[in-house]
Amino acid sequence: MGMTNFAQTMRDWQRMCKYYDEHYQEDCCHICSLQSCGAIWEMDDTTNWKEIEEIVNTWAAEHPEPKYPTWREYLKEMGLIGSKTVYFSDDYGAEVKKLEDGLTEKANQPIPAEIATALGLEPHYE
Repeated sequence: MGMTNFAQTMRDWQRMCKYYDEHYQEDCCHICSLQSCGAIWEMDDTTNWKEIEEIVNTWAAEHPEPKYPTWREYLKEMGLIGSKTVYFSDDYGAEVKKLEDGLTEKANQPIPAEIATALGLEPHYE
């Protein structure tokens, strides 16, 4: 297992422990797929690390981390950013075509109340 896989497995192990703790409280270690794995400092030379890795990786595959869009992706999806083709001349006088993102007219409209509330934004009163 490479260093990157090690780090990911350890992050997933931590997520797994948090998941079981949040869902099963004091019974978490008995319900956990590792069957009372114990704290990392309680393990010894007889610990089957490969088996732990396989259990953690299987759990992680079944419980993927949520992935959220980037701000750019979100703003494009909301219609606040649009793409346009821009033409210009380069240093040698050749015409160059380039696709650029920019704010749309929709970006000048007020943020919808449900989004503003979720973001903790206060309304402006005139």
